[in-house]
Amino acid sequence: MAGDCTLLGIGEVRPDAGWHLKSHCHSFYELILPLAGRMEVQIAGQHLEATRGHVLLYPPGVHHEESSVPADPVSTLFISFHWPSAGSGLPCRVADPDGRIRQGLQWLFADRDRPSSPWLQDERERLLGFILARFQTIARMPSGDDQMVDRTRAYIRQHLTRRIRLDELAALAGLSRFHFLRAYRRRAGRPPLADVRALRLNHARELLLTTNLGLKQIAPRCGFASEFALSRAFSRHFGQPASTLRQHA
Repeated sequence: MAGDCTLLGIGEVRPDAGWHLKSHCHSFYELILPLAGRMEVQIAGQHLEATRGHVLLYPPGVHHEESSVPADPVSTLFISFHWPSAGSGLPCRVADPDGRIRQGLQWLFADRDRPSSPWLQDERERLLGFILARFQTIARMPSGDDQMVDRTRAYIRQHLTRRIRLDELAALAGLSRFHFLRAYRRRAGRPPLADVRALRLNHARELLLTTNLGLKQIAPRCGFASEFALSRAFSRHFGQPASTLRQHA
């Protein structure tokens, strides 16, 4: 269960090529969300690398050592919390294939400076409960093709600004174009290039909700040729104009 969690704190690590934390542990859980760059972690006898699209979980009492990859400095969001019912066996790293955990953490981070109140604390912990429930759901997903989809989506997110071809995604998965197309559609529920478009639009929505950037600035960051192309695609995909979404937010 994730409904008994208690939020303790939230913060960020900004890009720094020399960032390094020696081996340490906490009395609480910590969830780490890489936003950009790459980081390396030593935890529980594992060496892990995390980039945008991954989520890291550090259980209480477990020593871990973290560092930024100097050539690609990492930036992260992190939250600390108590979670009595978490249980054992949760992985230290999962992929966030649809970006729901990332979106939830960014909402929590955006609210960090609002004056505290009982109703706001309740809202934050409900959102934290959703994030942790989503983490558990991902952790229970079967391996195999799901890992292939997660790796492909992580690659897509890292290259949203440029054109992405089906052949390069198939090569990344180590499959022929035909077999990759079938396997991806079976596990993701849509063809790879349709997923590319959905991930571009999800990132555009994220930027609309979390920044003050206009469509003209957002379009190239999401791989669209112009703000007009983005606006048309956004309306078709989400059923409402981008301007309406931002006004409601």
